[in-house]
Amino acid sequence: MRAVDVRGKRVLLTGATGFIGSHLIGALSAAGADLVVLVRRTSSLRWVEGIPHRLVVADLAQADDLTEAVDGVELVFHLAGVLRASNRAAYIEGNVNGTRHLLSALTEMPIPPRVIHLSSLAAAGPSPEGIPWNEADPVRPMGLYGESKKMAEDVVDGMREDLPIVVLRPPMVYGPREADFLGICRAVRRGVLPHLGRGKRTMSLVHIEDLVDAIIEAARKAPAGGTYYVAHPEILSWEDMLSGVADALGVRGRRLVLPEWIIGAAATAGEWASRITGKETIINKERTVEWRHRHWVCDPSLAEREWGFRAQIPYRLGIVGTVEWYRREGWL
Repeated sequence: MRAVDVRGKRVLLTGATGFIGSHLIGALSAAGADLVVLVRRTSSLRWVEGIPHRLVVADLAQADDLTEAVDGVELVFHLAGVLRASNRAAYIEGNVNGTRHLLSALTEMPIPPRVIHLSSLAAAGPSPEGIPWNEADPVRPMGLYGESKKMAEDVVDGMREDLPIVVLRPPMVYGPREADFLGICRAVRRGVLPHLGRGKRTMSLVHIEDLVDAIIEAARKAPAGGTYYVAHPEILSWEDMLSGVADALGVRGRRLVLPEWIIGAAATAGEWASRITGKETIINKERTVEWRHRHWVCDPSLAEREWGFRAQIPYRLGIVGTVEWYRREGWL
């Protein structure tokens, strides 16, 4: 990780118990930040145990009192949000209202802190004809998740005059502790290289270590008011991604083309399972919105030009470390 000048600063982090946040809190702690971690009552604290911090329990979506959480903070990393849910209201509550309540509390401070707001490529949507998005392009989010992330960005835009805010839009993030990518690795380990339909698919990716670096570097250097894509500059095809997994696992897989209707059927089954168990599933109708579109790519060059960030970990190297971690932890 790059050095960061947060030593002794009071830093508020939301979403610390999630995949990205669990890596960011470790980096901030190692850099000497005075950490305040905001969690919900139902959050698992597995990844924050053993890291010095002050824990504040509150629900951003419900507009709980945030006085204790924001007291004296000099820097805020807002990562909390809803990645998957069964209805539009849940996405709005977690991604839009939560952002509004936090930023509103920060505007009441005598000296408003600098804020890094983590959005997503989903806020922009799939790329027309596979041409990478840049920050000047008009956005067209698809699906409830993408729409809610764009609405959260709209909330941010409405408060830029009151708060120094930077918005980051990463694409798919992979690396140790990431659970969704694990399903792909398990399929490839069994010798199956699943392809959805026969057309070419392309994607941008970013390794978790690069994303954490980007978040921290943005706090130090990115111009307030900016919105940036943060990704590795290489564009991968679906075939590239699967072959990288196969090489990391040391297996030879067989290409299996899945008709797109199968994903729809699996999504329906997943939603029925969710209703029965009360838990959200990885495959649901919302995820099929993403899979129906073939190109999710972005151009990260603006971040390099304006504040010097460039992702360093190529996919072939990053997936090897990810697979090794899965194996070491008994996930594979």
